Amino acid sequence: MSKLQPIVWQLLALYIIIIMTLILRIHVEATGYTSPDSHFYLRATENYLNNKGFVIPSEYPFNDDSPESFMATWAIGYPSYISLISKLTGGSVFWSSKITNCIFLAFIFILLYRWYGVNSFFPALYFCSFSKLEIYSYTWSEGTFLFFLLWFLFLLEHILENKSISLFKIILLIFSLISLVWIRYAGLIYFFYTTIIFIILLTQQKYQKVIILFVILLISSSLVLIYLWYNYYHTGGFFGEQPRIFPEMESWIDYLTLFAKGFFNELFIIRYFYGKLDILFFGLLFIQLRVIYLIISTYPIVHYELLNTTKNKLLVSCGLFYLIFIFILRKLSPFDAFDYRILAPFSTPIYIATLAHLQDIIHNKKLKTTIIIFFILSLLMNLPKKVILQWIVSQVIS
Repeated sequence: MSKLQPIVWQLLALYIIIIMTLILRIHVEATGYTSPDSHFYLRATENYLNNKGFVIPSEYPFNDDSPESFMATWAIGYPSYISLISKLTGGSVFWSSKITNCIFLAFIFILLYRWYGVNSFFPALYFCSFSKLEIYSYTWSEGTFLFFLLWFLFLLEHILENKSISLFKIILLIFSLISLVWIRYAGLIYFFYTTIIFIILLTQQKYQKVIILFVILLISSSLVLIYLWYNYYHTGGFFGEQPRIFPEMESWIDYLTLFAKGFFNELFIIRYFYGKLDILFFGLLFIQLRVIYLIISTYPIVHYELLNTTKNKLLVSCGLFYLIFIFILRKLSPFDAFDYRILAPFSTPIYIATLAHLQDIIHNKKLKTTIIIFFILSLLMNLPKKVILQWIVSQVIS
């Protein structure tokens, strides 16, 4: 038997439990976990499958008679994958979008196993958190985007660590970098991140890696520019319209308040704080703080050792770089609020690195069990509790 076989079964069991949770949530939620963005993605998919191309209405709400134009406000990558799944399964675009999310979540679990091996279970537990369950329940591009982000960092580590660098892996890295933009325009951030690594390697005179990264950036940038030019050709703007720069829209006090609320919410695992009195939130927050205290009091130097590996350095630095970049960008051009959607590329890589590190250094079985129970509690608390309770009551009465 393979040494890693137990962890494979653990990951598979956890994945199945999460998928069952997602199906239940989607089935009982009135909208099926769709938002206005979701409806545009689904309409773009339907139009593509009907040989109209990736076109969407210019306003919301819309109907069958609404005028449509080329989809450039959102990147076309996510509806492309939904279209592929719909063609392969013959299913509706709605359920194809949910299947797409589940497939890319499976890819993340496989990637975590490839990357961390026996220490991959704790990072996978993070997908029991409120924010990740929301992202993979909704018809949103963020779930797919997170896979390509982690895959990009996985491949980048191979180059930085000289782990069997091959032409094939260079091509995969180019593909992952392009895919980040193809899924969400925010993927352009990682071109700047890669450029900074390129400059650092140049100052260290690691010329072989410098050449590799230069080629990757050159090819990736060229292909992305072609895509953006295609948007411009059809719509007159690289992102569907000319950039809107309104830094004065929010005062600095309001802006920092919004940012602080979103930032601290992203650190909470089980529940989201919406600003009103929520006793359950504070009770669950106390449990999370208690777990953190147990970890730090048992392993007081845990945070000093976190960045001992290249993979963790990449994950943490990439998350922080995204946070700084999106903080500046969001101030210049106000768009979405600082919630779990916009902040997922910040929190996810950092939590994955932290949890993998904890699984590696914690040898206290009781503490490990406590961490696992905490994340299972998160999963349970994010089930549709009212529906489940009503079903139980109806079964008892009948």
